[in-house]
Amino acid sequence: MTADGTAHYERLLGELAAELHSHGSPRTQRTAFDRDLDELDNRLIALQADLLHASPVLGVSRPKLSPSPPASKPVNSRQAIDRAHHHIDAAGAALQRARRWATMPRFLPRARPKVRHLTVYALCAIVAVAVHALVILQYGVVGAAIGFAIAPLSAFAAGFLLIGHLGRPRVSNTTKRAKLNRYPKFGVLLCVAVDLVAAVMWLTA
Repeated sequence: MTADGTAHYERLLGELAAELHSHGSPRTQRTAFDRDLDELDNRLIALQADLLHASPVLGVSRPKLSPSPPASKPVNSRQAIDRAHHHIDAAGAALQRARRWATMPRFLPRARPKVRHLTVYALCAIVAVAVHALVILQYGVVGAAIGFAIAPLSAFAAGFLLIGHLGRPRVSNTTKRAKLNRYPKFGVLLCVAVDLVAAVMWLTA
């Protein structure tokens, strides 16, 4: 977390603590569960600060931190406290998963970079061949012959640009923009190969 992010997080903690102190449960009603409730308050404040701080980073709207009645009334105070800790644990785990996914590439996040990027090139090549096929149906193979050169070049250019977007995570762990290997040689070969296969199919059909 950067210095600005740390300061923002600490400010959120202070604001949430002040809000809880001003509008929280009356302290006079707390007896044997004072320590448990204080611990629950601290965990809730920390989780709320995490949610508010992570929302703009993840590109989602900030959640409304308003209380809601439980689905079923707890049997006793201890059960209510345990249930609250369980919900906080579940919410914290969900937030960690969201942060982990946000640091992964947008497209095929679990695939290796080479596989991911070549898949992008392949999809672009297929789209280019499909568009060229429509042109051939309208003007014939001879009239659309130049498309056999334009299709792979346009597919490679589109794939190269798309990889710059789809191959990067939504959230970077570093302030410096990481260098992205787009595998241009393999991309060109793949786009040309797809176009050649399409050309052979049209000429032999």
